Amino acid sequence: MPSAKLLVARQADNICGFVISRQAADEEELLMIAVSPECQSQGIGYLLLEQMLLIARKDQVTAVFLEMRSGNPAVKLYAKFGFREIGLRKDYYTGPNKKKFNAITYKTVFKN
Repeated sequence: MPSAKLLVARQADNICGFVISRQAADEEELLMIAVSPECQSQGIGYLLLEQMLLIARKDQVTAVFLEMRSGNPAVKLYAKFGFREIGLRKDYYTGPNKKKFNAITYKTVFKN
């Protein structure tokens, strides 16, 4: 994917987390963000998301989208960056014991 971007967070020689996104025209999609368990609660996810959004803005992106499972506590992080719920995919994800979870779509817009 030529439009894909990967940012990696490191502490010394340890990879603590990463964020992957891709750009299409003037929109960016956050595909995945993860922080290893031993590095959580240190602000790494915040910094990764902040850097991804700064790069997107520099690349003249006007809106960023993401999708995640309903009930994901990361919603608090995304809200700090202006992400708002814009859509729902009912029973989109299948979890343990074939339990179904909704997917929620979020969007944030850059204001000039």
